[in-house]
Amino acid sequence: MPKITVLDEATINQIAASLSFTDNHNFMKAFKKIVGFTPTEYRNAYSKRLLYDK
Repeated sequence: MPKITVLDEATINQIAASLSFTDNHNFMKAFKKIVGFTPTEYRNAYSKRLLYDK
């Protein structure tokens, strides 16, 4: 399984495809169920945290 970080500039579509999801909606639904946020919400929250932790 490829290692993907929130700092990657890959789009959600690219991340979903690299994880063998053929439908982005299914990827986003699974991600939210596991993590509690949509991929975009997670990336945004993590990015803001990095800014304030410096």
